[in-house]
Amino acid sequence: YLSAVQVNVPEGPVRALLNCWNQYQVKTTFQFSRDASYYHGGLLFGRGYRDSCQDILGPLMTRPAWARRRILEQAGRQFSSGRCYHLYYPNTRGGENTGHSDTALWLPFAACQYLRETLDFSILEENVPFVDDVPAGEPAPSAPLVEHLERALDYTITRFSPRHLALFGPGDWNDTLDYLGRRGMGESVWVSLFFCYVARDTADLLRRAGRAGSAARFEMWYDRVKRAVNELMWDGRWYRRGTNDDGEVIGSAACEEGKI
Repeated sequence: YLSAVQVNVPEGPVRALLNCWNQYQVKTTFQFSRDASYYHGGLLFGRGYRDSCQDILGPLMTRPAWARRRILEQAGRQFSSGRCYHLYYPNTRGGENTGHSDTALWLPFAACQYLRETLDFSILEENVPFVDDVPAGEPAPSAPLVEHLERALDYTITRFSPRHLALFGPGDWNDTLDYLGRRGMGESVWVSLFFCYVARDTADLLRRAGRAGSAARFEMWYDRVKRAVNELMWDGRWYRRGTNDDGEVIGSAACEEGKI
Protein backbone atom coordinates (compact mmCIF):
# COMPACT_ATOMS: atom_id res chain seq x y z
CA TYR A 1 0.00 0.00 0.00
CA LEU A 2 2.65 2.53 1.01
CA SER A 3 4.94 1.76 -1.93
CA ALA A 4 2.40 3.02 -4.47
CA VAL A 5 3.27 6.65 -3.68
CA GLN A 6 6.68 7.69 -2.36
CA VAL A 7 7.81 11.30 -2.12
CA ASN A 8 11.52 12.06 -1.76
CA VAL A 9 12.24 15.28 0.11
CA PRO A 10 15.27 16.14 2.27
CA GLU A 11 13.35 16.66 5.53
CA GLY A 12 12.88 13.37 7.40
CA PRO A 13 9.70 14.37 9.26
CA VAL A 14 8.09 15.54 6.01
CA ARG A 15 9.00 12.24 4.35
CA ALA A 16 7.40 10.36 7.24
CA LEU A 17 4.28 12.53 7.00
CA LEU A 18 3.84 12.15 3.24
CA ASN A 19 4.94 8.55 2.79
CA CYS A 20 3.46 6.95 5.89
CA TRP A 21 1.14 8.90 8.11
CA ASN A 22 -0.81 10.81 5.48
CA GLN A 23 -1.45 7.61 3.54
CA TYR A 24 -2.43 5.81 6.74
CA GLN A 25 -4.85 8.61 7.63
CA VAL A 26 -6.59 8.79 4.26
CA LYS A 27 -6.92 4.98 4.24
CA THR A 28 -8.54 5.02 7.68
CA THR A 29 -10.80 7.91 6.78
CA PHE A 30 -11.87 6.16 3.58
CA GLN A 31 -12.60 2.85 5.30
CA PHE A 32 -14.62 4.32 8.16
CA SER A 33 -15.90 7.29 6.15
CA ARG A 34 -16.30 9.45 9.22
CA ASP A 35 -19.21 7.32 10.36
CA ALA A 36 -20.72 8.78 13.50
CA SER A 37 -20.71 6.13 16.21
CA TYR A 38 -23.82 4.82 17.93
CA TYR A 39 -22.66 6.51 21.13
CA HIS A 40 -22.12 9.82 19.38
CA GLY A 41 -25.52 10.17 17.76
CA GLY A 42 -27.55 7.03 18.19
CA LEU A 43 -29.45 6.35 14.96
CA LEU A 44 -29.55 10.04 14.03
CA PHE A 45 -26.46 9.99 11.82
CA GLY A 46 -25.84 7.85 8.79
CA ARG A 47 -22.77 7.96 6.59
CA GLY A 48 -22.22 11.37 5.05
CA TYR A 49 -22.80 11.27 1.29
CA ARG A 50 -20.58 14.19 0.37
CA ASP A 51 -18.00 13.11 2.96
CA SER A 52 -17.74 9.70 1.31
CA CYS A 53 -17.36 11.25 -2.14
CA GLN A 54 -14.57 13.48 -0.86
CA ASP A 55 -12.84 10.57 0.86
CA ILE A 56 -12.47 8.83 -2.53
CA LEU A 57 -9.67 11.25 -3.40
CA GLY A 58 -7.42 10.08 -0.54
CA PRO A 59 -6.44 6.54 -1.65
CA LEU A 60 -7.21 7.13 -5.35
CA MET A 61 -3.63 6.63 -6.54
CA THR A 62 -2.87 3.77 -4.17
CA ARG A 63 -6.14 1.84 -4.37
CA PRO A 64 -8.22 2.89 -7.39
CA ALA A 65 -10.36 -0.26 -7.06
CA TRP A 66 -11.58 1.02 -3.68
CA ALA A 67 -12.57 4.32 -5.27
CA ARG A 68 -14.41 2.52 -8.08
CA ARG A 69 -16.51 0.48 -5.65
CA ARG A 70 -17.32 3.53 -3.55
CA ILE A 71 -18.45 5.57 -6.57
CA LEU A 72 -20.88 2.82 -7.56
CA GLU A 73 -22.08 2.59 -3.95
CA GLN A 74 -22.72 6.33 -3.91
CA ALA A 75 -24.58 6.18 -7.23
CA GLY A 76 -26.83 3.55 -5.66
CA ARG A 77 -27.99 6.13 -3.10
CA GLN A 78 -29.33 8.45 -5.77
CA PHE A 79 -32.99 8.82 -6.74
CA SER A 80 -34.07 8.80 -10.38
CA SER A 81 -34.77 12.55 -10.07
CA GLY A 82 -31.04 13.11 -9.50
CA ARG A 83 -31.27 14.02 -5.82
CA CYS A 84 -29.58 11.76 -3.31
CA TYR A 85 -29.52 10.99 0.36
CA HIS A 86 -27.53 13.45 2.41
CA LEU A 87 -26.84 10.70 4.95
CA TYR A 88 -27.23 7.02 4.19
CA TYR A 89 -26.90 3.67 5.90
CA PRO A 90 -24.32 1.50 4.10
CA ASN A 91 -25.91 -1.81 5.08
CA THR A 92 -29.44 -0.90 4.01
CA ARG A 93 -31.13 1.11 1.27
CA GLY A 94 -32.21 3.75 3.77
CA GLY A 95 -31.01 7.25 4.42
CA GLU A 96 -31.99 10.80 5.27
CA ASN A 97 -33.21 13.44 2.81
CA THR A 98 -32.23 16.91 3.96
CA GLY A 99 -32.33 18.83 0.68
CA HIS A 100 -28.85 20.38 1.00
CA SER A 101 -28.12 22.17 -2.24
CA ASP A 102 -24.61 20.81 -2.82
CA THR A 103 -25.03 17.10 -2.06
CA ALA A 104 -25.97 15.80 -5.51
CA LEU A 105 -22.92 17.43 -7.13
CA TRP A 106 -20.39 15.35 -5.21
CA LEU A 107 -21.05 12.19 -7.26
CA PRO A 108 -19.99 13.68 -10.62
CA PHE A 109 -17.14 15.47 -8.85
CA ALA A 110 -15.79 12.17 -7.49
CA ALA A 111 -16.32 10.31 -10.77
CA CYS A 112 -14.40 12.96 -12.73
CA GLN A 113 -11.47 12.74 -10.32
CA TYR A 114 -11.46 8.95 -10.62
CA LEU A 115 -11.53 9.04 -14.42
CA ARG A 116 -8.81 11.67 -14.60
CA GLU A 117 -6.55 9.38 -12.59
CA THR A 118 -7.46 5.97 -14.07
CA LEU A 119 -9.00 6.51 -17.56
CA ASP A 120 -11.34 3.66 -16.60
CA PHE A 121 -14.22 4.72 -18.84
CA SER A 122 -15.83 1.30 -18.44
CA ILE A 123 -17.22 2.48 -15.11
CA LEU A 124 -19.59 4.79 -16.98
CA GLU A 125 -21.42 1.78 -18.43
CA GLU A 126 -21.95 0.08 -15.05
CA ASN A 127 -25.70 -0.26 -14.46
CA VAL A 128 -26.64 1.05 -11.02
CA PRO A 129 -30.13 0.97 -9.45
CA PHE A 130 -31.77 4.10 -8.11
CA VAL A 131 -33.03 4.14 -4.55
CA ASP A 132 -36.64 5.05 -5.43
CA ASP A 133 -39.42 3.31 -3.53
CA VAL A 134 -41.07 0.66 -5.71
CA PRO A 135 -43.91 -1.79 -4.99
CA ALA A 136 -42.83 -5.03 -3.37
CA GLY A 137 -41.56 -7.53 -5.89
CA GLU A 138 -40.81 -4.98 -8.59
CA PRO A 139 -37.20 -4.19 -9.53
CA ALA A 140 -35.83 -0.74 -8.78
CA PRO A 141 -35.26 1.48 -11.83
CA SER A 142 -31.63 1.64 -12.90
CA ALA A 143 -29.33 3.37 -15.38
CA PRO A 144 -25.66 3.40 -16.42
CA LEU A 145 -23.44 5.45 -14.14
CA VAL A 146 -23.02 8.12 -16.82
CA GLU A 147 -26.75 8.87 -16.59
CA HIS A 148 -26.48 9.14 -12.81
CA LEU A 149 -23.86 11.86 -13.30
CA GLU A 150 -26.06 13.75 -15.76
CA ARG A 151 -29.10 13.50 -13.49
CA ALA A 152 -27.13 14.93 -10.56
CA LEU A 153 -26.34 18.05 -12.58
CA ASP A 154 -29.83 18.31 -14.07
CA TYR A 155 -31.34 18.08 -10.59
CA THR A 156 -29.10 20.91 -9.38
CA ILE A 157 -30.15 23.05 -12.35
CA THR A 158 -33.78 22.78 -11.22
CA ARG A 159 -32.75 24.42 -7.95
CA PHE A 160 -31.44 27.73 -9.30
CA SER A 161 -32.91 31.14 -8.56
CA PRO A 162 -34.35 33.28 -11.38
CA ARG A 163 -30.91 34.97 -11.44
CA HIS A 164 -29.23 31.63 -12.31
CA LEU A 165 -27.60 31.24 -8.90
CA ALA A 166 -27.91 28.11 -6.79
CA LEU A 167 -30.51 28.32 -4.05
CA PHE A 168 -29.31 27.74 -0.49
CA GLY A 169 -32.28 25.55 0.33
CA PRO A 170 -31.99 23.90 3.78
CA GLY A 171 -28.23 24.39 3.61
CA ASP A 172 -25.17 24.34 1.43
CA TRP A 173 -21.69 23.01 2.12
CA ASN A 174 -21.11 25.28 5.14
CA ASP A 175 -23.32 23.80 7.86
CA THR A 176 -23.28 26.99 9.93
CA LEU A 177 -25.33 28.73 7.21
CA ASP A 178 -28.16 26.19 7.19
CA TYR A 179 -30.96 28.66 7.96
CA LEU A 180 -30.27 31.34 5.38
CA GLY A 181 -32.42 29.96 2.59
CA ARG A 182 -35.12 27.72 4.01
CA ARG A 183 -37.89 29.85 2.49
CA GLY A 184 -36.48 29.12 -0.96
CA MET A 185 -35.07 32.53 -1.89
CA GLY A 186 -31.54 32.67 -0.45
CA GLU A 187 -28.73 32.12 -2.95
CA SER A 188 -25.44 30.29 -2.40
CA VAL A 189 -22.43 31.57 -4.31
CA TRP A 190 -20.40 28.61 -3.04
CA VAL A 191 -22.74 26.06 -4.63
CA SER A 192 -22.89 28.18 -7.79
CA LEU A 193 -19.09 28.09 -8.03
CA PHE A 194 -19.02 24.37 -7.25
CA PHE A 195 -21.63 23.74 -9.93
CA CYS A 196 -19.44 25.56 -12.46
CA TYR A 197 -16.43 23.46 -11.50
CA VAL A 198 -18.35 20.18 -11.73
CA ALA A 199 -20.29 21.10 -14.88
CA ARG A 200 -17.10 21.99 -16.74
CA ASP A 201 -15.36 18.75 -15.70
CA THR A 202 -18.40 16.61 -16.45
CA ALA A 203 -18.93 18.20 -19.86
CA ASP A 204 -15.35 17.33 -20.78
CA LEU A 205 -15.88 13.76 -19.57
CA LEU A 206 -19.13 13.44 -21.55
CA ARG A 207 -17.49 14.63 -24.76
CA ARG A 208 -14.79 12.00 -24.36
CA ALA A 209 -17.54 9.44 -23.75
CA GLY A 210 -19.37 10.38 -26.98
CA ARG A 211 -22.27 12.26 -25.34
CA ALA A 212 -21.82 15.62 -27.06
CA GLY A 213 -25.42 16.73 -26.61
CA SER A 214 -25.31 16.45 -22.82
CA ALA A 215 -21.86 18.07 -22.78
CA ALA A 216 -23.17 21.08 -24.72
CA ARG A 217 -26.13 21.46 -22.34
CA PHE A 218 -23.89 21.59 -19.27
CA GLU A 219 -21.43 23.94 -20.99
CA MET A 220 -24.34 26.29 -21.67
CA TRP A 221 -25.31 26.22 -17.99
CA TYR A 222 -21.69 26.67 -16.95
CA ASP A 223 -21.50 29.89 -19.00
CA ARG A 224 -24.86 31.09 -17.66
CA VAL A 225 -24.01 30.56 -13.99
CA LYS A 226 -20.45 31.88 -14.40
CA ARG A 227 -21.86 35.09 -15.87
CA ALA A 228 -24.33 35.46 -13.00
CA VAL A 229 -21.65 34.94 -10.36
CA ASN A 230 -19.23 37.41 -11.96
CA GLU A 231 -21.81 40.09 -12.71
CA LEU A 232 -23.94 39.86 -9.57
CA MET A 233 -21.71 38.57 -6.81
CA TRP A 234 -18.32 40.22 -7.23
CA ASP A 235 -18.19 43.16 -4.82
CA GLY A 236 -14.95 44.70 -6.08
CA ARG A 237 -12.74 42.96 -3.54
CA TRP A 238 -13.97 39.36 -3.39
CA TYR A 239 -16.98 37.20 -4.12
CA ARG A 240 -19.95 37.58 -1.81
CA ARG A 241 -20.93 34.41 0.02
CA GLY A 242 -24.57 34.65 -0.96
CA THR A 243 -27.91 36.15 -0.02
CA ASN A 244 -30.46 35.13 2.58
CA ASP A 245 -34.20 34.74 2.11
CA ASP A 246 -34.68 38.48 2.72
CA GLY A 247 -32.24 39.38 -0.08
CA GLU A 248 -29.53 40.57 2.31
CA VAL A 249 -25.95 39.99 1.13
CA ILE A 250 -23.63 37.98 3.37
CA GLY A 251 -19.87 37.51 3.19
CA SER A 252 -19.14 40.78 1.41
CA ALA A 253 -16.34 43.25 2.00
CA ALA A 254 -19.10 45.73 2.85
CA CYS A 255 -20.57 43.59 5.64
CA GLU A 256 -20.00 44.79 9.18
CA GLU A 257 -20.08 41.17 10.34
CA GLY A 258 -19.68 37.91 8.46
CA LYS A 259 -16.80 38.96 6.26
CA ILE A 260 -15.00 36.02 4.65
